[in-house]
Amino acid sequence: MVMDTENKPLVERVEHALGTSRTARSALTGAALMNIPPARRGMITHFVRLLDKGQLFEEDTLREMDALIAFLEREAETGTERGWQHDENDIHGGYETVEHDETATCLLRGAHVLRQLQEATAKVLDGVAAVYLTMNLLEGA
Repeated sequence: MVMDTENKPLVERVEHALGTSRTARSALTGAALMNIPPARRGMITHFVRLLDKGQLFEEDTLREMDALIAFLEREAETGTERGWQHDENDIHGGYETVEHDETATCLLRGAHVLRQLQEATAKVLDGVAAVYLTMNLLEGA
């Protein structure tokens, strides 16, 4: 298949997703992995293997990202303290406070990068589906 200039935005999306996958892989195999006890690192190592095998642009990988994001956020809750700060000037006022320890901060960074990767990957898959759908519509016309 010859690429034409109409597919340039899709190529740029793929390029962006690949770059984001490198960032996510680095975040997951670095500090995030080190902050998870060895017995619970399986989800991370499984996902990294998917990336290493070139399986980023698959629907199943998007579902794996959902599960891994939820896992990292649950793990981060252990190092998260929630509180309430009263407003001295308003007896009905105040706001919630949230403080994260180093481990929680690291895990939440990993979840954030993974969420960016998920969004970039979904855009690529949607772009590819749009190209195929458009080609099918044009062939049927």
